[in-house]
Amino acid sequence: MKTQIENPVLLEETDALNVQKFAIFNEIVSDAIMAKDENHLRRLLAQSSLYEKWFKYGFGSTHFWLTDKSDRSSKRILFIEFK
Repeated sequence: MKTQIENPVLLEETDALNVQKFAIFNEIVSDAIMAKDENHLRRLLAQSSLYEKWFKYGFGSTHFWLTDKSDRSSKRILFIEFK
C-alpha cells in the first residue's frame, strides 16, 4: 500500500479541539501504516467511530480516501493506494 498525505488538516476554533482532531488523524495514519491490506484497514477503522466527528472517508476499488469535514472544498487529506 502507498500512503500519501495530500493536504493539511484544518485548524479548529480552540487548541483543545485541535489536539483531539490531530490525535484522531494520527490514529488514522497509524492504522494505515499498520494495515496489511484493504480488508485489514477496514477492520481497523471499524473499531472506532471517533473519525466521523471531523473526517469523512471512503474506499474506491483500488484506494482509500480521507477528507476534512471542515474543508468546504472537500480536498483529500489522505490517500492510500492498494497494490
